[in-house]
Amino acid sequence: MSSERLKAGTGAMRIARFLVMVAALLLSGFGPAPAQEAAQVPVTVGGSAELDACGSLGRVVGLDPNGANALLVRAGPGRDYERLDRVGPGQILFLCGKSDRWHAVVYTAQGADCEVSKPIAAVQTYAGPCRAGWVFEAFVEPVAG
Repeated sequence: MSSERLKAGTGAMRIARFLVMVAALLLSGFGPAPAQEAAQVPVTVGGSAELDACGSLGRVVGLDPNGANALLVRAGPGRDYERLDRVGPGQILFLCGKSDRWHAVVYTAQGADCEVSKPIAAVQTYAGPCRAGWVFEAFVEPVAG
């Protein structure tokens, strides 16, 4: 075998070993981290012995009837948060807080008592019996409170 062929073979082997090493590093998690959704931001209620736990009501408005015609409920105040649910036009929401342009809401489709129309003295994470999440303010019209 000529020395040129031996050098060419050795170079190809080095490249192959390098590629195997890069692939192993990427598969082991050394490479870039996959995109992840942000963690959940709980909806909190209460904080007054005299006022309702969620003092205002809102109605879902301004949805595109030719599109999804639904407002996404998210796990936190922003588009990076997981989608939890969808609510339709006219849905009544208890407005329990706000972060930037996002409302923390409690809601139900069954008309159940969500237990936020009464005072809750201590601030606490909402634990039911209704659903809770975050919606973008542009699609919520205040109706009371």
